Amino acid sequence: MLEGQKEAVAQATGKIQDAAGNLLESSNSQVKGKASQVADRARQTYIDAADQLRDTTRDTPIKALAIAGVVGFVIAALWSRK
Repeated sequence: MLEGQKEAVAQATGKIQDAAGNLLESSNSQVKGKASQVADRARQTYIDAADQLRDTTRDTPIKALAIAGVVGFVIAALWSRK
């Protein structure tokens, strides 16, 4: 729950920076605000993907193990071609 609150604060900070940049006509503040918003969205997307992967792995561990084995095999096959 604390992570969600941190994300909300970070997102609000980015919006405030962007609004302040608009008000003061400061492109530097606008860029920082937009960059902060994009970084927060990317961070949240990563957290959501990691949560989904963890849940899927817990629900179907055999499937996850098989996929990991196939990926490992493909990487080893590509690596040994050199």
